[in-house]
Order: sequence, then structure tokens, then C-alpha cells
Amino acid sequence: MKKSIYIFVILILISEMYSLKIFHSLFLGGDLGYILLYIWLLFGFIIYRRKTKNPFYKKDNLIPVCFILFGILLSMFSAYILYGQTFIQSLIAYRRQYFWIVVFVLLYVRPSERSIIKSLNCFSIVYIVATFLRTYILPQWFVERELFSAPGVEMQFCIGLPLLTIPMYYYCGRVRNYFELRDFLGVLFYAIFFVLVKNRSVLFVVIIIVAFSFITSKRKKISIPVTFIAGILFTYFTFDTFVELNDETVNQVNDADYNRVKAFDYMLFSSHKDWLAILFGKGFISSHASSNMSNLMSMGIYNTDVGFVGYWDQYGIIPIIVFTFIIIKVLISKFVPFYIKAIGGHILVCSITISYMGIACNIMWFTLFYYLYLYYNYRNRCSIYKYHRILNLKNNNRLLFKKNYTLLHRSRRFHVRS
Repeated sequence: MKKSIYIFVILILISEMYSLKIFHSLFLGGDLGYILLYIWLLFGFIIYRRKTKNPFYKKDNLIPVCFILFGILLSMFSAYILYGQTFIQSLIAYRRQYFWIVVFVLLYVRPSERSIIKSLNCFSIVYIVATFLRTYILPQWFVERELFSAPGVEMQFCIGLPLLTIPMYYYCGRVRNYFELRDFLGVLFYAIFFVLVKNRSVLFVVIIIVAFSFITSKRKKISIPVTFIAGILFTYFTFDTFVELNDETVNQVNDADYNRVKAFDYMLFSSHKDWLAILFGKGFISSHASSNMSNLMSMGIYNTDVGFVGYWDQYGIIPIIVFTFIIIKVLISKFVPFYIKAIGGHILVCSITISYMGIACNIMWFTLFYYLYLYYNYRNRCSIYKYHRILNLKNNNRLLFKKNYTLLHRSRRFHVRS
């Protein structure tokens, strides 16, 4: 099986089949779908089994995700001490956090960059078609959930929207280096869709990165006039949209009853936290152990609304340190392409306040970013090794030539004396 197909199936499963009613009927709203997802992940260890040594699947690359899982495991003890939640209850309540094994799977399968981008492009096309079907054509085929649409937004997008930023930033990186027509059209295709969706956590960052990649393109003779014309047209057609989204953002931030404002206020100031909760979080609390989470949800307070703050409230400071360390390490790396740094910057900016790392699509978003960094890290080390190998070979040839020349010279002197 091609690796791009294997990854594409993972993406389809984490999107919960775009909330199709038939999928939710067959898999009881997604829980059995997660079991199918875990089976498919483990299947990767079988179909891509190899006898040769895997340079990706090594301790240094696995340690960060082990620390994340370790932090999640420690939060189970917090849940037991603070709320009396048994470890059996925690194992069931934490069932969606086990998706972090996708890091182990990708490192074992070892897909190429081309396979990842190809699978993401296929996923994006199906995703966009499903979004238009869900919104305009066949909404009766899909499960109705308010979670998938922001206030004032007509487009009913599905789970997995942040994943579409990866192929877009890939084309932004190519625009920066080559500015070919197909790369420009790729950026334009995704940009138009993000504008139509009007998801602020994606759209605002995307526009900044697209503008930066166009302005800093190496092909100035093409990029400057195209950027100027595209900028005028884009501003003309989307100005009202951005004004509306900006006004909505300002009003919500100033509204004390807005969900994210209430969640920040509660988790940073109102929530009682001792040293155990500060370091290791309070845990993901099942409704069978305590009514705390259901009470917060009834007040409109969700951990998923406040990014790293919500994740820290549940799973402690250790995973947050790992996330931040990896992203900053990638951002300051010299060998990593622009588009991977753009993904990392987007994750960091949004995760501070919005993107929650406890749901599958955001875990996959971070995992693909981390894998692409390791992919280029390996390529860089191979290039350095190859360079030194060639250099050593040249030096050895010089030494061998010098040695042979010396022996030949001595031999000639000997014959002359004879």
C-alpha cells in the first residue's frame, strides 16, 4: 500500500468522516470510529514492517512524545487524588489522548514529504467538497453540531480545518523560492476557501504568512507586480469580511459573558489550584467520578476554548513545555524550510489561546509538523555526512597520490644510481 493512501485514511478517520450521519450511526457518534482509527494505526506496524534499520525510529525522536504521554499519565494521579477518579475510569476517559501513538506510527512508517503533501491535498479536496455539501447542497446527510460553526459564520466546516494549512504553507514556501504558476494557484485555492469559512484562528495567521511569502519571494520581477495586483483585488473583495471579523473579535473580547473570556478567567484566576494541579493538572474528569466538568460546561466553560491554558488545566505543565520547546527549536533552526516554520508559528500563536492539543485533528497537525522537522533534520545530517565522506575520500586520494608519487620518485632515484 502506498504511504500516501495510508496517511489519507488516517486523516479521513480523524475527521470522523466529515460528520456524515451514516458514519455516526454505524460507529455510535465516533467512539467506535476511534477504535477503528487505533486499529488502522497499529496496522501500519504490520504492512510497513522492514528488516533494515529505521533512522527515524530512534530514542532521540521518541523522547518528546514520551514526555507528553508521561505528563498525561501523571494527570491521572491528580484526578485520583483531587476527585477520587479511579484509574480504570481515567483509562476510559482518556481514550482520545491515546492518539499520540500516531507519532510512533509515522516515525515507523517513514513517509516522504511528497507522500504527506499528496495525502493532505487529497484530504483537502474531499474536505472542501464535504463542507460545501454540508452547508449548501445536502445538509440532511450530516450531523448537526454547533461546534463546527462560529457565531455569524454561514459555512458549516468539518473537523480537521487546521490540517489544510500544511499544504497551503508548502505552496507558500514554493512561491517564496520559485513563484511558479501552479504554486500561486495552490495558495490562491486555499486562501479563497479560508476566506469563505471565516475561521479567525486560521484566517488571520494565514493572511500574514501568505503576504510575507509573497513579499519576500526571491523572484522579485514576478512577485512584486503579482503581489501588488493580488493584494488590491484581495483587499477589495474581502475588506468587509475582515472588518466584520475584527469587530466581532473586539466585541467578544470585551464581553464578560463570552465563552473564552469566562474560560480564561476561571482557569487562571477563579479555579482553585494547589501545587499538584499546577504541575500535573487536574486530569480529564469523567462525569462518573465528578460533576465538575459538566457544571463548567453548563456555564459555557470549555478547556478546548483556551488552547494551552485549557490543556495545562487538565494535563499539567510538562506537555506544554514539550510543545513550546519543539516549536521554538524548529523556528530557530537554519536547515528547516520556511513552510515548516510557518506551520510551527501558526501552531504556537493559536495554541496560546485557541487550539487545544487534546483533540485528534490538532494532535495530527502537531505530529505532521514534528515529523516534517525530523524529516529535514535527517536530510540535513545525511547531506553533512555525505559532504564529509566526499571530503575524506578526496583527502585519502590526495594522501594515496602523494604516497605513490613518493614511492615512484624513490624508485626512479634508485634506478638512476644503479
